[in-house]
Amino acid sequence: TASQNPSGRSRFITNPPVSLKEPMNFNRDNPDHFSPVEQAVLRALDLSRLDFQLTAARERLFLNGSSTNSRYWLNRKPDSASSPETI
Repeated sequence: TASQNPSGRSRFITNPPVSLKEPMNFNRDNPDHFSPVEQAVLRALDLSRLDFQLTAARERLFLNGSSTNSRYWLNRKPDSASSPETI
């Protein structure tokens, strides 16, 4: 819900960076073991499970807020020779 802002000044909030302890698994043996994030993704896709397998190495994505930099990373080809550190 929206909170009241009697001052009229803009307020900003940010979320701290988070990372997963393990990769998401959308095909667990027991559906009760899905993490809340996995449940939300499956619910948004209207699926009960998804047999998803990685097809390439994971890459760390660095965005500095620049729309040019963001556009580059969002539109680049997966086989691009210049990629960030692979993790």
